[in-house]
Amino acid sequence: VKEHDFWVWAREHLNPRKKLFGGKIPVETVLQHTTSGLDKPICGQTFKNIQSYSGDRGSSKPPIGHAKKMIEICLDQVDMRDEIILQLIKQTRENPNQDKLLRTWKLFAVIVSVFHPSEALYYPVLNHLYTIAVNDKDEEVQRYARFCFRRVEKMFKNECRVKPPCNEEIQFVEGRKQIMIPIYFLTGNHTYVPIESYSTAEDVKHTLLNKLQFNKFKQDFIYLYEICDKKDQLEERFVENDEKIADLVSMWDEEVREHQTEKMSFKLFMKIRFYFTPKIETLDIDDSVMFFTQTVYDIIMDRIPVTEEQLLQLAALHLLVDWGRYSDSTVTKFMEKIDEYIPRKMLANHSPDDWVELIKPHAKRFGDMDKIKARSEYLNICKQFPLFLAQQYPARYEKRGEDEVEFNYPEKVIIAVTPEHLVIADGDT
Repeated sequence: VKEHDFWVWAREHLNPRKKLFGGKIPVETVLQHTTSGLDKPICGQTFKNIQSYSGDRGSSKPPIGHAKKMIEICLDQVDMRDEIILQLIKQTRENPNQDKLLRTWKLFAVIVSVFHPSEALYYPVLNHLYTIAVNDKDEEVQRYARFCFRRVEKMFKNECRVKPPCNEEIQFVEGRKQIMIPIYFLTGNHTYVPIESYSTAEDVKHTLLNKLQFNKFKQDFIYLYEICDKKDQLEERFVENDEKIADLVSMWDEEVREHQTEKMSFKLFMKIRFYFTPKIETLDIDDSVMFFTQTVYDIIMDRIPVTEEQLLQLAALHLLVDWGRYSDSTVTKFMEKIDEYIPRKMLANHSPDDWVELIKPHAKRFGDMDKIKARSEYLNICKQFPLFLAQQYPARYEKRGEDEVEFNYPEKVIIAVTPEHLVIADGDT
């Protein structure tokens, strides 16, 4: 970094112009740093956005609106990214107004939280930020320079964002704060994990598993899943390790705003990704609990279809795992949390009192089992189901040509991938 002096690079590559502050120079000529064919009106527009954000230029639009406009331009036109970074460097150099200077540094932080400079400009920009972080007389400016340095470095390593940040993320970045997001478990609990604009799913996973003190060997089988809960179905998607979590959050914000009339929510879950079917009897306690929790989730969320008789056995075993031998107190617990034992599509088939009476003989039959055996028996029953351990993906059939054989698929199709086979399932049943 120290070897790539920014001002040496600038003298070789930038148009020599008078400094901005204190002189009136046409925006279109002072800012264009190369002859690579950049759009001069757009260069002028982005500079006006910078001025409006910092308060140097009046505007009816809020500052975040100007930041988003610049980000949209740069996501669409890669060549503008270096130009905007250079404009920000010029506006943060010798700015006589302290308040406007710090506002421009906040914008600098937002911009480099979305994209990085080109390879040619990467080290000179780092050199500039490092110099300010070490030598500037203003401690707050030093903090922003260090913050931007880290983001340029990380964003260059992890690649640029693909979605503009939501308003909440921009506000966190302006304040140099980490974003706290909830990661859910299939037990219904959740924990918060800090993320940065550049954090990938792999980064978040390791932070989470270290927090939970997971065995390092088992980390390779744990993944993050994005689950969209709509009024009529759950949509699940495996999150690739190199995806940026902040891009997911931006996409969720965009989806919710576009479908305001629909009830929709997004969550990140920690789940096991199965590469083979385990032998239930050989699982250790930790693995057994995780497999059990994930299978219960699939049953309760109607992801594994079961008959009523099968469900009664599973519910009785589930009660035994949670509360021990069947008793009056078990009945009370069941009535309080019935939706944790009966899938929502089957819940209306009987009243809570009738469900208790139906489960009672099964609970008494399994009554001598301890919790470990009850958990294993639950999993052994579920092993027979075709969708046991399946990763499920909504799909739809499209006929591609007149000569293609037409299949009579249901309207809602689920593609389910298990460790052993591929299943095409009816999404309604």
